[in-house]
Amino acid sequence: MKNYKVYYPNREIGVSHYPMPASKAKVISPENIEFLKFTTNKQNQVLLYIHIPFCEKVCSFCPYNKILYDNKKVEEYLKCLYTEIEWYSKEDYVQKSVINAIYFGGGTPNLLTTEQISNLIAFIKKKFILNHNAEITVEGNSHKFTETKIKALKDMGVNRISLGVQTFNTQLGQLLEVPHTCEDAIRTIKSIKDIGIEKLSIDLMYNIPNQSIASWMEDIKKAVELKIDHITLFHLILIPQTKLFYKVQNNEMIVHDLDGELEMYEKAMNYLLKAGYHQESTYDFALENKGSVYGIKHFKDHNDILGLGLGSFGEINNYCYINDGKFDNYISTIQSGKLPILLQDHVNDDEKINALMSMGLRMLEVDLKSCEVNVFSQFAEQIMVLAQNKLIEITDGKIRLTTTGKLWGNNICKEFYSDKYKQKLPSWKRMEELAKIK
Repeated sequence: MKNYKVYYPNREIGVSHYPMPASKAKVISPENIEFLKFTTNKQNQVLLYIHIPFCEKVCSFCPYNKILYDNKKVEEYLKCLYTEIEWYSKEDYVQKSVINAIYFGGGTPNLLTTEQISNLIAFIKKKFILNHNAEITVEGNSHKFTETKIKALKDMGVNRISLGVQTFNTQLGQLLEVPHTCEDAIRTIKSIKDIGIEKLSIDLMYNIPNQSIASWMEDIKKAVELKIDHITLFHLILIPQTKLFYKVQNNEMIVHDLDGELEMYEKAMNYLLKAGYHQESTYDFALENKGSVYGIKHFKDHNDILGLGLGSFGEINNYCYINDGKFDNYISTIQSGKLPILLQDHVNDDEKINALMSMGLRMLEVDLKSCEVNVFSQFAEQIMVLAQNKLIEITDGKIRLTTTGKLWGNNICKEFYSDKYKQKLPSWKRMEELAKIK
């Protein structure tokens, strides 16, 4: 096994949003959403995230906001979601916005019936202004994407499906407790392609307990063989309170050490690049013109995000917020005529620069022309140490992750967090030692 130079004690989970709100939100009525009061005629570029939290079963590794499927709860939830959509759609800021991409995340959004999903998309189209070529993504598991549902989604304008495959190895899938088999996944992938959905993305996970490097590469080869448009590679993150965390902690299952995990990522990266994929981010690989519009607009172009539904994150008009993640609280708050926002903060100019660097490097590079301040002055220590250790390079007016830097990309992104966020990151101590920063 190859020995890697270890810059950090572990590989971080990726940057999904920055900054994250920490201040408890005051009670907000839909008639007085102060952070959406807007007076200019500028057309805002916005992404819409809709959270559908329901799952048929809970996968053993999953840290996301989810609840078990229940017909009554689904109906109750959708009613409140429609209300939330209605409230925001009346705001001047939203009415002056164009939606570039919609992402139905979960949970398992395709657990909704064909009628429920179709009605929800139709309502969104009625209430918001969509870009004429807006990307509409629906996440889901393989065995709930019937041909009837896929065709209906296409008819409603869904042009991207994201499948949580995780692995094509059915035995490893059973360890993860995913609800589908390898055969389910392949059958659904072929149906999606035959029906003509424009883009298909799948998630693949590595460093699963008992997964060999050879088995992992079989997953990668299968994805290439199936001509998957967009592939997201997740390393297993053992999140406390998940079933898998306890099994590994109790030595019931074994995962690779850090060298093994790095080798899995590097081998997959090299194979995909040779197969004609380009690397879109620290996680993502895509065929030409098959990248994620939502991801590019979020991480690189910094479009605002209007997040709706249980536990959703939003960043809009210089404010970031998170909805309440507890089902009963979300429902009761909306039923009482209030927005379900739990945490909320203003995003100041300094944090915007931190976001530009940390989120930009998730997409592998930051164009210095897009920076309104001198990043070499603001981030002198970080840039110097990362460059000296050949984790980043500065060429053609851009700061880029090197090949080695891509192995540690998520950690590097977090070097550009503000001090109050860095304090929450255990890996930061390692880079402080490396840089001799006091």
